[in-house]
Amino acid sequence: AEAGVPGTTAAPAPASITPLAMREPALAAKLKRVAERARILSSAQGASIALRNEQGAFLCEASVGTALDVGTPLNLERGLAAECVATKGLVLCNDAQKDPRVDAAMRQQLSLASAALLPLFVKNTLVAVLAVFSDQPHAFGGQAARRLREFARTMEAGVLRERNWRRRR
Repeated sequence: AEAGVPGTTAAPAPASITPLAMREPALAAKLKRVAERARILSSAQGASIALRNEQGAFLCEASVGTALDVGTPLNLERGLAAECVATKGLVLCNDAQKDPRVDAAMRQQLSLASAALLPLFVKNTLVAVLAVFSDQPHAFGGQAARRLREFARTMEAGVLRERNWRRRR
């Protein structure tokens, strides 16, 4: 079952996976600040960052505002997150009411009207997904999408490079 957020699943992360905040508190704090900057930059109501773990799953590790809960796994089988990971490109949802990729429960839970998901790379390896959410339709087109892409490039060159991703492939 879907958790209610587009491209997420209801099942929590397995207990054997320790939250990033406990394993790498400095990185977790930086990711939360990055999510907040993405939220502000895009005028979104919420933002989240999901990192790829050792098993290849993407788990939300940073969240601000009205967004995914930390620990929520992304659904890689269908929905916006699945499309973002599969295409390795920006995915926009301009009208969550009409978009079949958006889970109805999530749309209602987040008062979701639009979303943008961006893949984040380190040395050509997909390591994270940045998502921003809005209660307004068409919130992330044009200028907002350009700003988010530039922000993602900056993040890839900075915070994400600090982590040793070789062990995560």
